[in-house]
Amino acid sequence: MLNQGYVVGEKYAETIARSKVFIFGSSIFRYPLSKYFEVMGSGALVMADEPQTAQQLHLKDRKNYVRVNKENWKKTLEYYLENDNERERVASKGHDTVMKYHSVAVRAKELVDLLNKPVT
Repeated sequence: MLNQGYVVGEKYAETIARSKVFIFGSSIFRYPLSKYFEVMGSGALVMADEPQTAQQLHLKDRKNYVRVNKENWKKTLEYYLENDNERERVASKGHDTVMKYHSVAVRAKELVDLLNKPVT
């Protein structure tokens, strides 16, 4: 479904699932948007700027996502579209990162651990 020119809902999920590469920005505030994890979880390669908490979120340039900016995105995209093995390697590591650190099960466990933590 298109909503004011944007792909939303099921169409958004379908679009991500069909993508080899997904390019976006983290906003002017460099927030770690949910798109990082949605796209990485789908198995597509994330190409985006580095969010402000990248290290805490286990995001590593050219390991599990590719950091780009407005000057280098086109050349970088061309490289990864021409080098399937490298694109698939980084995308696979991105998927692994999401499953290890950002899945619903992991987040639920973190919440339960937080709630069970003694108050000091």
